[in-house]
Amino acid sequence: MWKQISNYFENIIIKVDTADGVVTKTPTRGCPQRSVLGPIFWDLVIQPCLEKQHNMQQVERVVAYTDDLAVVLKVKSRK
Repeated sequence: MWKQISNYFENIIIKVDTADGVVTKTPTRGCPQRSVLGPIFWDLVIQPCLEKQHNMQQVERVVAYTDDLAVVLKVKSRK
């Protein structure tokens, strides 16, 4: 099973057409978009974070939607 998961992140290439021709890049982080396993990986990583935020007094609000996360903090300074 671990081999299947590791293969999921290997050999991914992104091609973008530009004015100068096709640019090819290899992503170094994240999950492939529109993937079947993407939501499962999201849940595995983000769920523990969402559970821990309940104990943090400075967290004013947390919004999680699809594959995005916004955390609003209530603090006295930017530091």
